[in-house]
Amino acid sequence: MKRRNIIHRIRQRFFYEEPRWVALINLINENKFKNYTEIGVWEGENVQNIIHACPTLEKINLIDPYSADEDYKGGSIYKKGQHDIVKKARELMISRTTFKKVKHIFKTSQDALENFDSNNLDIVFIDRLHYFDAVFFDIINWHTKVKKSGIVSGHDYNNKFQGVVQSVDTLYQNKKINLEDDAVWWIKK
Repeated sequence: MKRRNIIHRIRQRFFYEEPRWVALINLINENKFKNYTEIGVWEGENVQNIIHACPTLEKINLIDPYSADEDYKGGSIYKKGQHDIVKKARELMISRTTFKKVKHIFKTSQDALENFDSNNLDIVFIDRLHYFDAVFFDIINWHTKVKKSGIVSGHDYNNKFQGVVQSVDTLYQNKKINLEDDAVWWIKK
């Protein structure tokens, strides 16, 4: 794992990096996936780019509670009371992602699990909270929702977010962890 991190940091420092949605677009199109689920949407930048570049997608699920009333374990990265910032992010996301195939789920990651059957999703992208416990929880629980030969993926696999790196490395120590530009990680189930 350490060697992979070093190579990735060298690439980040000396070469141009594609934004994260390019890796997601490639994974979706190469596998002809029909659905995409994103946990932690913020302003909807990924989906704004994915929706026009992935003709096989029939359904997109966007999960984010947009809440400033919970602590990080409850699903929010915001300090209590930052309602204006959250409201603006939610409005921007909705304006960017209002399409028939998009379903907005304004719930925490944990609460949204009940909306999905096991082994049903093609690709899940986790970019919610970056604390070890939160990432670990998301990977364990959303992995079960992804179908065989589907993809579990996420963002911020880098030294800045050790919770992401430690969770991914712990849970997928016996799997090939693929790294892409913009600190995207993914595994094939």
